[in-house]
Amino acid sequence: MDQVRLAVQSGVDHIEVASQVIEAMELNVERAEEALRIAENNYGVGLATTLDVMDAQGGLAKAKMEWVQGLYDKALACAELLWVVGEFTGAEALERFYGTRDG
Repeated sequence: MDQVRLAVQSGVDHIEVASQVIEAMELNVERAEEALRIAENNYGVGLATTLDVMDAQGGLAKAKMEWVQGLYDKALACAELLWVVGEFTGAEALERFYGTRDG
């Protein structure tokens, strides 16, 4: 019984950590979008090169990729917790954490 309780607590902890990572990655995406906006504006007035814009685009792509990785990690943590408590039924179970597929 202690192993199950430990596994459940571990699952909850993983979900909380993943949620915090997602929040941080969302902030990184916002910052990368702003950096790209600034680079494009600077390029438009001759204060930046195409390389500067491309670097900012690469930074935004990386930030978005890390955000998606965070979403995946949270979905995996949710699935693992549901499996531990015996309630994993596939995609329907994940909808408890993310809402319906339609909205």
